[in-house]
Amino acid sequence: MGKKRQTPFGYGISDGKIYIDSKEAETVSRIFEQYAKGRSMLEITKLLNDDGIRFCEERPQWNKGMVKRIIDDTRYLGQKPYPRLISDDLFSRAESKKNSKTKAVVLNTMPDDIKTVYKMTYCKECGGRLTRTKDRWTCRNPECRELDYMLTDQMIVSALINILNSCIANPSLLESGGSVSEYKPSIDVMRKQNEIGMMLDSPNIDIERIKAGLYELAQLKYDCCCHDNDYCKTEQLQKLLCGREQLNTLDNGLLKICIRRILVSHFCTIEAEFINGITVQNITERRNNDA
Repeated sequence: MGKKRQTPFGYGISDGKIYIDSKEAETVSRIFEQYAKGRSMLEITKLLNDDGIRFCEERPQWNKGMVKRIIDDTRYLGQKPYPRLISDDLFSRAESKKNSKTKAVVLNTMPDDIKTVYKMTYCKECGGRLTRTKDRWTCRNPECRELDYMLTDQMIVSALINILNSCIANPSLLESGGSVSEYKPSIDVMRKQNEIGMMLDSPNIDIERIKAGLYELAQLKYDCCCHDNDYCKTEQLQKLLCGREQLNTLDNGLLKICIRRILVSHFCTIEAEFINGITVQNITERRNNDA
C-alpha cells in the first residue's frame, strides 16, 4: 500500500523540516501558469495524467479537486513553515481568473430581473459588492462582517419599488439644492477685458490680435462658470418620475436610468443613491412594544 502525503504537493519533509521538492514544484508552477492562461481545471487534470505525472504513491492519478486545492492553497506564497514556491504575481493572476469564472457562473444562474440589481448593490459599511447565494444576499468581505438579518431577492426588490414609488409620489425627495450656474469673473478675465479695451482704443487697431484676445477672453469666462451637473440631473429625474404611475413590479430600465448604486447596511437598511447624488432610504424598523 502506498504512502500518504504528509505535506502539500510541491513540498517534502526531512528531519522535521519542510523543504521544496524541485520536481513537484515545477508541476505546481505549471498548474498555476496554465490556469492563469485560461485552461480549465479539468483540462489541466487531463494534461497532468496524460504526461504521467503522479500526485503521490497512493493516488497517482490527478482529479479536478486536487488541481483546485493547489490553486486555492495560499501556503505556496510562503506561509510559515512552508517556503515560498509561487510568486505573488502568479498567484494573483490565477486568483483573478478564478474570480472571473465564479462571477460568470453567478450571473448565468441568476434570474434576469435580479442581474441589474446585483451589479448595483454594495455594502454601505465597507463599500464592497454584496454576494448572492441562491436568493440570499450578504457581505463576505473578511474585513467587514455579514449582515445581521437575512436579506432575500424579494426584500431588496420590494424596497427598491417602494423607494421609486416614494419618489414618483414626492419628486421633492430628489431635490439636490443646487443651481443652474454661477458666474464670477476672475482677475484674469478683468485683465483681459482691459487689455482688449485698450487695443480697441488704439489708433492702430490690430484686428487679428483683437480676435485672438476675444477667443482667449471667452475661454477665461467659460472657466469661471460653475455648472452644477447635479441640478441638471435632478431636473432629469423629476421629469422621468413626475406623473408616472405607481410601480407594481420593478422596472429595470427605470432603475438603471435613475439609480447609481444600491447600498445595504449591516442592519439591512436599503438605500438608493440616485444619479444626482441624493440618497433615499427604505427602512423597516423593529419596535419594542414595551417602549
